[in-house]
Amino acid sequence: MRCRYSSFWDVPRAFVFVYQNKGFELESPFEDEIDEYRPDYYVWDLGNIPPELIETLTWAELEARRVRQLDDVPVSAFKFHRVRERLDGRSFARVRFAGAVPAFMQTT
Repeated sequence: MRCRYSSFWDVPRAFVFVYQNKGFELESPFEDEIDEYRPDYYVWDLGNIPPELIETLTWAELEARRVRQLDDVPVSAFKFHRVRERLDGRSFARVRFAGAVPAFMQTT
């Protein structure tokens, strides 16, 4: 599936995507205490959102759509295609699940 991302270090450290008509925002920020990026993504439910909005809204507008925070998920739960693209100043990649669909996506 297609995702929009910002901040990249080995993998996207913040990205959004739509799965079964629901939007999700994931973030794995750098943590000074451990001098490393988090091994897990924080996950937010963005509610029902058309895929085209993921591509056009600003990051602040996307964050404003957060409905609730869900369970964290390991960064390793996702695999990103090595080819990435830029379009109108926005970054996109293809992402797939490394295994089963993460539990947070099955219960929302």
